[in-house]
Amino acid sequence: MAAFLARESCPAGAVGCPAGAGRFARMDATAADGYPRPDDGTPATGDAANLAAVDDEASCYVPKGLPGWSARYMSHLFGKEGSR
Repeated sequence: MAAFLARESCPAGAVGCPAGAGRFARMDATAADGYPRPDDGTPATGDAANLAAVDDEASCYVPKGLPGWSARYMSHLFGKEGSR
């Protein structure tokens, strides 16, 4: 499996592949939408009230690369909050 994944022709892309006990799998990093912190001087202690949004598995997605992740992560700055 390692030799196949190391080939330039491998279609798998940048994924983690745990291996052991005769089994191979795919492991992804996910990201949640979280919440945009207001730029109004709100103290960091207010972030605790938004922990549910940060940890919301319903908004999790698997980014398709750094450009896609960063565009979605920064979308609140450009009026596209929640765009997928």
